[in-house]
Amino acid sequence: MNKLAGGLFESVAYVIKYGCLVHCTFEHVADFVMCSGPSMEPTIHSDDILLAEHISPVAGKISRGDIIIAKCPTNPRQQICKRVVGMPGDRDWDCFITDSASRSCLVRR
Repeated sequence: MNKLAGGLFESVAYVIKYGCLVHCTFEHVADFVMCSGPSMEPTIHSDDILLAEHISPVAGKISRGDIIIAKCPTNPRQQICKRVVGMPGDRDWDCFITDSASRSCLVRR
């Protein structure tokens, strides 16, 4: 009976250990995301599955041209894929992006 309980304990410990490793990897390193909608076509098609890494935003390494995944402002349960077209301080013909927390840009007239 002790041998069976010891084997069961080892199996449970193994599952917990690797479950924690997988959880930390998906939470802090990379994650799989399914994008839906035609806004990124032809680069990303609807229902494509992407591997999204979580290190660049923390390190501040996002730059113009990168594709980011963000929460939809109208439906927080939904994620959206968008291409970065400007960074804080960039000047463009259409807008001036004031800061990274801004959800919109100031349009020059």
